[in-house]
Amino acid sequence: MSLYNVEQIADIVKCDIKGDYKKDSYISGISTLEESGCQDITFLGNKKYIDELQITKSGYVLINKELFKNEYIGLKKVFFIVDNAYLAYAKLLSLFEKKDNRKGISEFANISGKALIKENIFIDDFVKIGDDSIIGDSTKILSGVKIENNVKIGDNCIIYENVVIRSETVIGNNVIIHPGTVIGGDGFGFVPLDGSVLKIPHIGNVKIGNNVEIGCNVTIDRGVSGSTSIGDFTKIDNLVHIAHNVKIGKYCFIVAQVGISGSVKIGDGVSLAGQVGVTGHLEIGNNVIVGARAVVMNNIKSDMFVSGYPAINHKDEMRIKACLKKLPEMVKFFNKAKKNEN
Repeated sequence: MSLYNVEQIADIVKCDIKGDYKKDSYISGISTLEESGCQDITFLGNKKYIDELQITKSGYVLINKELFKNEYIGLKKVFFIVDNAYLAYAKLLSLFEKKDNRKGISEFANISGKALIKENIFIDDFVKIGDDSIIGDSTKILSGVKIENNVKIGDNCIIYENVVIRSETVIGNNVIIHPGTVIGGDGFGFVPLDGSVLKIPHIGNVKIGNNVEIGCNVTIDRGVSGSTSIGDFTKIDNLVHIAHNVKIGKYCFIVAQVGISGSVKIGDGVSLAGQVGVTGHLEIGNNVIVGARAVVMNNIKSDMFVSGYPAINHKDEMRIKACLKKLPEMVKFFNKAKKNEN
């Protein structure tokens, strides 16, 4: 169990401390306001949860400085006053995270003699690694993962259970791929031909940058030719589909149930909220936000916030929604006016 005193925590999050504490008092865990115990640290970053300060059992609270009041000292808690409590909380979570320090290769793994396995590796039971694949230093590959031929995986990666990484895929350093994801499957490409359907071969690959995290049950298709690519520091939520030859830039956030059609180009710093759909062969600029359940059917310029179906400027979409609420009254008004004319 990890133990940290108040001053150690304060040094990590760079904060002011309010409330009485003893130097030999230790924090042993981290949790929510609702679930924390007396030796846990928790956080308050939103005024809607202020009432929970009165009932939380936590003895230690990270709190946004604009929310703190001196009267809270009477609650007999230690307050760490920070600019961003949620960010401070995120930093501390890694202190209490249970690390998987296993190393070595299971006797039940099936690794090609032509594969290159580097140092400080952990390869779990029933992992299969194909010919000419390279696994970088300090990478962990958990049970049931299948890595096909000529795959390159960088250093310090974690590949969770039952991931499939198909041939020719290139993965950078510090990448995390969660269970059930498939990287490099064929895209959805078919051509009607003389009463039949011809499958289009997909002979490209997938390239994933450094510090990317990919959620559970994500599918990223290989290029027809060339690459499907994901830029550095991009984060992809669960249940996302990325089609063949899509290019996603750096520092993007792709939220759950997003579907991106083939050959779409997405810039840096783009956020696609839940259930967004993007039709094929479009370009989305840098720093774009697409609201939840929007459908992008046209190119989007940089620095825009769009929403709706089809996606348009968010403010315009809100005006349209406001007008739609008044539509029944407007219909009644026009019907009445029409009767009066007759």
